Amino acid sequence: MILISASAKAGLSVGLSTMYFNDDLHYKGNKFRPSFVVGWVEDYKNIVGGVYTTRLNKSQKRRLDNGLDVKSKTQSDILKIGLRDKRLIYSGFVTNTSVKTSILSQVQKENFIGCGLSVDYLLTRKMSVGVGAILPNKVGHGAYVNLSYNF
Repeated sequence: MILISASAKAGLSVGLSTMYFNDDLHYKGNKFRPSFVVGWVEDYKNIVGGVYTTRLNKSQKRRLDNGLDVKSKTQSDILKIGLRDKRLIYSGFVTNTSVKTSILSQVQKENFIGCGLSVDYLLTRKMSVGVGAILPNKVGHGAYVNLSYNF
């Protein structure tokens, strides 16, 4: 969910992430669905901060075994702050997430604040990979992997 360039002071970040979230709001096919993440990253000495969103992702539609169509959309806004140690970035993050699920005319919407920890590895000055854990909250808990590029 984050990319930090070793040389850039600030910049646009884009990336892909996928996660497993253990909860009752997602269906099995949604567990590892890739998300497009856009953000802005600031790098001051070895302190790194960024704000990110997944609001550009489209809703996903699927048909259940009983023939009903289910439409779901997950949106997250993320604040991430970390420390860079050479090529590794150790971070903590807070996310405001909204999950909207529609079946027929029934709409279920759940909002929650989550937090977690992550480690990112700088492959190059502009590209990183990372893993993170979403700590247990009122909806569930999970883990993610990501690949990011910083302009």
